[in-house]
Amino acid sequence: MNATSSDKTTIGLRSVKGGAGTSVTAAALAIILADTYNPTTIVAASLADLAEMGSIFGTPIGAGAVAIHPRPGVRVILGSSPCVPVTGHVIVDAGTEHRSILDPAPTWADVKRTAFDTWATCEHRIIVARAEYLTLSRIVTTNAADTATGVYAVTAPGGALGVSEVEAVTGLPVVSRIDIDGTIARAVDAGVFAERLPHLQRLAVERLARNLGVLEPESVTEKS
Repeated sequence: MNATSSDKTTIGLRSVKGGAGTSVTAAALAIILADTYNPTTIVAASLADLAEMGSIFGTPIGAGAVAIHPRPGVRVILGSSPCVPVTGHVIVDAGTEHRSILDPAPTWADVKRTAFDTWATCEHRIIVARAEYLTLSRIVTTNAADTATGVYAVTAPGGALGVSEVEAVTGLPVVSRIDIDGTIARAVDAGVFAERLPHLQRLAVERLARNLGVLEPESVTEKS
């Protein structure tokens, strides 16, 4: 699948280390866009990613499913199923190179290669990364920053590394950032993430969408 679109924005999200929150970020971004009358399709890289999206949205995934419609304006499709039409803005959730037991080992390399190739066709190619040494060093050693256009930084309150360090190491602009917040994980675990998007998550993803040009800039009234 080629994610390029002439009339809608394509946004690719990937990470180099598990636990960064790529799928949660993709889901939150789709919710924000759908809530502002922008239909959005999330392309899940694998069966595990599709199942994870189902969990985030609180939508059960049936056996053999290749797509779900968890809420108005949002569709999630399996990237290896080109027969499923893509509508509206496109968010490619390429994930990481971690393999789940839901994904067959013989085809795993092909699945991830396809996911990263699709990510590479997106207009915006974002790395979701924790501001920590191991993640930043992996971005450098894997040359992940070479084809990326920005970083969505996940920072620890009071941590030693912040936005300036992420930008200095990767050579990429930080297009938005979010502090690690336990309420986000609890909302996902409780199955209420999509219906009650945590405040910090909403602010960070709205900032991301505005910086990518898919939401209107904040007005003076909204900022006050």
